[in-house]
Amino acid sequence: MAKLYLDIDGVLLTSKHTRAAPGVDAFVAFVTQQFECYWLTTHCKGDSRSALKYLAQFLLPATLEQLKDAVHSTNWDTLKTEAIALESDFYWVDDNPFQAEITHLEANRVVDRLIIVDLNHPNELATVQAKLKLQAAHRPTLINFNDHLTAQYGKPGDLAREEFEEGFKDFMRVALPQIPLTESPHDTPS
Repeated sequence: MAKLYLDIDGVLLTSKHTRAAPGVDAFVAFVTQQFECYWLTTHCKGDSRSALKYLAQFLLPATLEQLKDAVHSTNWDTLKTEAIALESDFYWVDDNPFQAEITHLEANRVVDRLIIVDLNHPNELATVQAKLKLQAAHRPTLINFNDHLTAQYGKPGDLAREEFEEGFKDFMRVALPQIPLTESPHDTPS
């Protein structure tokens, strides 16, 4: 199941004149059923209780209960991207990521996993929900390690892929010196 990292202000709640975002109940029902959800908000740094207490002022009890049961806490210091498992299948829903966070996602070739929310658009959460459905439907299922390497580092011959493979070989030489190395990290002995 893909991970979904959720902001609160500007996503589940409006940023100005704070109230529940239009369509939040249906959106929460969808994401908590379709994703492994994590808080990625200043309202939750290691403990979900503060996020839930804040949300209780604005959301219906049933919606709050869904969030309580399904959304896990995260912890980070400076950038929210510190809490994202970048090697996993994930999406991040936020209204105002820092440029440094976007740059970090770009450097790791996962910026396409960021969905920026603008609650000034009508039916924005329904639009985000549709994007999540569409992206998940068109995301190829990785069936082997080579597919994973290609998705993460590019095709064989790409600079990022070559750098990874060289680093992997160096790691294997140090970590497991008694095992002979094959030509690439995804080869398996016959």
